[in-house]
Amino acid sequence: MSTIYALLVGVDRYAAPDLLVPGLHGCVNDVVDVLAMLTTTLRDGVTLAPLTLHDERATRDAVVAGLRTHLGQAGPDDTALFWFSGHGSQAPAPVSAWAVEGTGMLQTLLCHDSRTGGVPDLWDKELSGLLDVISARAGHVAVVLDSCHSEGGTRQVGSRWRVVPPGPARDVGTLLPETPPTTGPVTDGPEHLALSACRRDQRAEERVLDGVAHGLFTWSLLRALRRLGPAATYAALLAATRSELAQRQAFAQSPQLYPAASALTDLMFLRGAAGTTGTGVVMSYGIHGWQIDMGRAHGLPADPAGLSFSTRGGGDRVEVDAVRPELSLVTPKGWHPDRDRQYPMMVTTLPRPPATVAGFDVPPSPYVRTARPDEPVSLSVATGPVSARITDRTGRCAEVAATPEQILAALEHMARWWWLRDELRNPASGLGEPIRLEVVPAGPDDVVEVGDDGVVHARYTWTTSGWVAPEVHIHLHNTSDRLLYVTVLDLTPRYGAGAHLFPPAPIGPGRRTAARLGRRIRIRLPKDEPPVPGREASDWLLVVAAEEPFEAGPYLLSPVDGFVASTRDAEPAEPPETDWTVQRYEIRTRVPRLS
Repeated sequence: MSTIYALLVGVDRYAAPDLLVPGLHGCVNDVVDVLAMLTTTLRDGVTLAPLTLHDERATRDAVVAGLRTHLGQAGPDDTALFWFSGHGSQAPAPVSAWAVEGTGMLQTLLCHDSRTGGVPDLWDKELSGLLDVISARAGHVAVVLDSCHSEGGTRQVGSRWRVVPPGPARDVGTLLPETPPTTGPVTDGPEHLALSACRRDQRAEERVLDGVAHGLFTWSLLRALRRLGPAATYAALLAATRSELAQRQAFAQSPQLYPAASALTDLMFLRGAAGTTGTGVVMSYGIHGWQIDMGRAHGLPADPAGLSFSTRGGGDRVEVDAVRPELSLVTPKGWHPDRDRQYPMMVTTLPRPPATVAGFDVPPSPYVRTARPDEPVSLSVATGPVSARITDRTGRCAEVAATPEQILAALEHMARWWWLRDELRNPASGLGEPIRLEVVPAGPDDVVEVGDDGVVHARYTWTTSGWVAPEVHIHLHNTSDRLLYVTVLDLTPRYGAGAHLFPPAPIGPGRRTAARLGRRIRIRLPKDEPPVPGREASDWLLVVAAEEPFEAGPYLLSPVDGFVASTRDAEPAEPPETDWTVQRYEIRTRVPRLS
């Protein structure tokens, strides 16, 4: 038996004066519908333990107590769900929190009595600390926030905007004891998944839907969940919810999923069990019509001639009309996709020259082709009875099963990795190199140096317990005069590409922040390579910065089969053209020779 412990908070009436915190209309309706959904969709062997806090019952103390004592009951076989529907706002982040707040502002939730009698908002860092405690015991933790996470902290009712200005700064000594420290190293802990109504620079909307006031995000999410069924993953649910919003012309908010670019997003909603992994490239109906979340910043050419996509598995084709930096605008040809769905897509033709292959007869592919006798070879294949060895131009090898399908998949994967490392760039960018990346030793015994060639050299150190890998902090400084959306791609020695170090997030002009929220990052050889003197390996960090938000999914590459990744413990109008840029950094990890 397992239990879903649910804390459902809906606040329409606030204790503060209406001019300070305007009342809302659909928040209690939201959580009433959520409770009905949970009650009617329970799986066999699962019980529901709900705690609902409406209006006057949803004081700050009651919400905190509900998190601690009600959700705190969840054990390893259980799920904990926190659903909040109400006002959200912001507050100035403490100076010491620069590593976790790249915009200088943190997000807050307004409980019933917030901003009265000295009662503050509930800061996101306080909520995060409370959730960390729950996650340490519970099998799965999910959060849904139907509130604004932006300047003004609003929900729209009809045609009116309800504005809640940012709250005051607070001394860190007034924060809840569970709040993670804002200085010093942060230890890794269990993660939770959070679906939120919009980006931190957007507003969440309320509408009268089916004759009743609701948060548009909650209403859309529940519709998407009913349509997708109980096996819906968080990633699929996010895409379906965005489609629901787009069909209702709600282009002022874009729901978000945390952590982005993580394997956790392929878990099933409220179940914590693995779902179906997608391709990372999705077609959905959005502000411009049908769009694919892959654009020039992901490596596509500006000219759509010679570029095509099709659905993965189904083979339905789309025509590419335009390639923007953050997405591609497409028209389905010969089929009529459902606007309520999202479709995993794959690139079928690509005009850029594919990588050349020797030793294997390559079928049609957008990424690789058989080399002619008189040209350089990018990848070589030696096929045996059971496995095939693929060697790249530097002599690195990968072993995969000797089936044509496995060989082709590995060749395409490796070609994409090399293209990301060497070719992804925007020569027309006016941004220059706006993000300064610094790799800083985490402790006095960690050895990190920058060579004359710009390569960051991280060295193992010898102790009485053996070789110890260096640990670092990675700092990011936006040296430009504009807010930029940034991600850091980690290209590992085993052909993996991940965005776990710094998933796409905004960094304000002139502001600094840190990868992995300031946590220590261990830089080491791949796990299957013991630290032998003289052995070394390189990771490549690609810093992608753009003026508009973009998805990280199209960049992601799991390690090639047979390899283990080098892991780290660690009304709408046509918008102006978005500028973007890429910067590259090499981190070379080496085991020095003992003298």
